[in-house]
Amino acid sequence: RAVLPHMRRRRAGHVFNTSSYGGYAASPGWSMYASSKFAVEGYSEGLAQEVAPLGIRVTILEPGAFRTNFAGDSLMQTALRIEDYAQTPVAARRTSVGASDGNQPNDPKRLALVLLRVASMADAPLRLPLGADAIDRIRKKVASASAEFERWAALSVSVGYAAPEDAVRTALPLPR
Repeated sequence: RAVLPHMRRRRAGHVFNTSSYGGYAASPGWSMYASSKFAVEGYSEGLAQEVAPLGIRVTILEPGAFRTNFAGDSLMQTALRIEDYAQTPVAARRTSVGASDGNQPNDPKRLALVLLRVASMADAPLRLPLGADAIDRIRKKVASASAEFERWAALSVSVGYAAPEDAVRTALPLPR
């Protein structure tokens, strides 16, 4: 609300919204974090389409693990431990994040240089995964989603008015 009026007036600008690779591909134990980042992704994608005709660009930053204090003292965890999750990936993730502090693969100083470069691009990307870990995780999510869409495509299109009358039944036969 504060900056867009100035960008609209100038018919130029570049909005960087920080999401996360977790905003594209959620992981166990981080569903609340992922939900906030998914919201950033959706908002930014819509905003990009709304402001593009006005000469304003939007880039969603999807950083992987950077060597910051995120996994250290800044990360607060609840004391409550629900026993049902003790043998699930949630418990393992809770431990692994803290253990990664100081060992994250990505350099925040290099990120700053990338942002300066992207800010000057006329054809800046809408989404920018940052770090090999981010690229890898997002590629896996895209491949998994694509395979899932293909697996269920017949059922998905069976709801259309143009689909044959028995499309739902033939797309997914009921077990006998």
